[in-house]
Amino acid sequence: MTTMWLPILFLLFLVVFTTALVVILVRSCTLPRRVAKGPCCGQCGYSFTGWSICPECGSAVTDVGVETPRIALRYRGSVALAACALAVLTLVSGLVAWGIGLATFDQLGYEYRRGSATLVPVTRSNPQANYFAYVTVEAEIGPNGKIRTGESILALEIVPPTQAGPTWINAQKAIAHGSPHIRLNLADQTYAISPTSAAAATSGGQLDATTVKSFLRASGVSAVDQELDTAADELSRVIRSGRSDMHNWSMRQGDPTLQPFTVQNDFSSMEPASPVLLPGLSSFASWSLLVALSLLTLFALALRFIVRRRRRLLGAHGGSLAAGLKPPAPAAPHAHS
Repeated sequence: MTTMWLPILFLLFLVVFTTALVVILVRSCTLPRRVAKGPCCGQCGYSFTGWSICPECGSAVTDVGVETPRIALRYRGSVALAACALAVLTLVSGLVAWGIGLATFDQLGYEYRRGSATLVPVTRSNPQANYFAYVTVEAEIGPNGKIRTGESILALEIVPPTQAGPTWINAQKAIAHGSPHIRLNLADQTYAISPTSAAAATSGGQLDATTVKSFLRASGVSAVDQELDTAADELSRVIRSGRSDMHNWSMRQGDPTLQPFTVQNDFSSMEPASPVLLPGLSSFASWSLLVALSLLTLFALALRFIVRRRRRLLGAHGGSLAAGLKPPAPAAPHAHS
């Protein structure tokens, strides 16, 4: 029951907190009504014209003083206070706009997918399967599941037949160790193959099972033709899919009796993404950067407006303020008869 009230309480706190910040900003660049026309009596607000006794309330100017626009603005907050309130309000507004934007993009079908899996061959005949396949996927997805940009990597780790198998490592580490691998551009399906150091790298388009089979043979995979064909078909489907659901990779589609791999380790995640893509950045980073730049611009413009508004309020009463604060003329001495 308490959990149900937490979002409501947080929303109420956010509304009250934001309202308080707005009040601080409004007060920092406006004058009270009684001071808006110039200096006035500090007791009743009657316009000050140089008198020593207020004609309205009878208070002596030496007792209640004269309230001026400069003093009123000082009591209502300095420019530094207004800048702090504006910065906090900008940050809160930015977080709300950032979250609403990502939620909207998610509903429109924009998402960021990332995943990895270790596919372990299931041996059914001799010679024993001597490789591990590491697959990673990172892609930006648009509406209708269209891949806008992304990369899929298939890396192989060749294991001697006498070795039981290495400790699991991910594809990036396998590539760093010099393992053969295929990099596939998911947007246009072009690929680049980096086999063992002794062979030259190749590239092409539309990766298929035949190309993957040749890659497996060139990389040192020892398996009978039937198992090699099954593995090549499965791996080509996996690397081209751009999927983040790794559990589907452990079963050959259409024939549940054939399971060329078991999944030893897997990881997948899906996050909302932005339709905006800046050069060299992901959509998530692009959206965050755009929101940050927009808010910094709005902050600078709003602060500039507050400063200029305060200067106008003080400048409008500069002449009358200087004249109005002249001390009253001393009374003429009484004539002695």
